[in-house]
Amino acid sequence: MSFLTGLLNRGSNVNIEELVASACKSSDMLCTVSRDLSALEKANSTITDDDATITSHDNEERSIEKKQIEIKEWMEKIGKELTEIRIILVGDDEKDVDEERASKLANAALENNLLRSIASVVIYLPLESSKNAAHIFANLMNRKVEGDTFAAQIISEGGYALDALAKAYGENDQVALACGTMLKEAARHEIINIFILRAAFFWRFLTVHVHNKDFGIAADAFDLLRQLLTLHPHLAAKFLAENYAFFFFF
Repeated sequence: MSFLTGLLNRGSNVNIEELVASACKSSDMLCTVSRDLSALEKANSTITDDDATITSHDNEERSIEKKQIEIKEWMEKIGKELTEIRIILVGDDEKDVDEERASKLANAALENNLLRSIASVVIYLPLESSKNAAHIFANLMNRKVEGDTFAAQIISEGGYALDALAKAYGENDQVALACGTMLKEAARHEIINIFILRAAFFWRFLTVHVHNKDFGIAADAFDLLRQLLTLHPHLAAKFLAENYAFFFFF
């Protein structure tokens, strides 16, 4: 039996609150272990010839190997959890969406701040997991939970999730398109659209990402800019008026 078939067979038995909480924890752990590995690799890059340093280097090599194993384990875990969450939210060729369970998952996602976790971890995810993350993010952005919205939650936290997505977009080409999907879906909401227009990272899309050597990423960055400047005309008009000199004399 395939992994996906196994998920579909047990779908209705999943404790949704536990699944979402576990996915958030897995995301946090993958972020932590990945940062630890980066710090170890940086420290290990400077080697001298004295015995004490060589011994320290050997210890750090073992620590690096241990962290790499941990990262692989957390990647597998979060990958399975994201697949399961996606199936509950958007269904699959073999399974339609159960809206009652999808709504329950949206409640748990808002309560556990799942979108923040997704935005934080996406930079470390393999390609397929990043695609699942984008599906989940896009679906939740269009849901309301007892009158509240995920857009409002993102803005209430100072736009941390948006900053994290923009950072991943610029630092990891493998997940750039997934990050672009999430940013574009978020920007459909007026409060997020204006936040992005005012964010420092907006200018990197305008001056850097549209010139990415990967045509797909460059086109995606241009599409995000197009959406930001056309979807809410009154916001775009005000923004262009405030930044007239840059756009017309740069």
